[in-house]
Amino acid sequence: MAFSNFTAAVEGAIIHEGRYLMIVRSEHEDHAAGVLAFPGGSVEPGDDEPSILEKTLRREIREETSVTIGDELVYLESTRFPMDDGRQAVLVTFMCRYASGTPTVVDPLEVAEVGWMAASEILNHAKTPSWLRATLEHAEAKRLQLGW
Repeated sequence: MAFSNFTAAVEGAIIHEGRYLMIVRSEHEDHAAGVLAFPGGSVEPGDDEPSILEKTLRREIREETSVTIGDELVYLESTRFPMDDGRQAVLVTFMCRYASGTPTVVDPLEVAEVGWMAASEILNHAKTPSWLRATLEHAEAKRLQLGW
């Protein structure tokens, strides 16, 4: 969903055997290039159906990593931040579970690396931005609460 001053995006904290599927964003990306992130992406202009966040999340994860997530999506949080082009972004983060697929870099212009990481590895990784640390801490608390 895009408007003149704001854009909407989604990301997935994908859990499998106690680890998270993480990407390193390509250096070619306009926003947050080269940092560790959960997979996800922007809602495309013109998408306005009720389940568009969930559909966008599934599509972006598949397009970025070749992974399919399970049916259960759990809302984690929403954050707002300024983009480099002056617009505001609203990012919705969902918890989800791995269903199938081998994590693969599908498009090197979007994703430089992909793989499973423990929370401690993510928190201590040199490419982990501060906002990911806060979201991961929230995700870990929710993961334990859900028994995932």
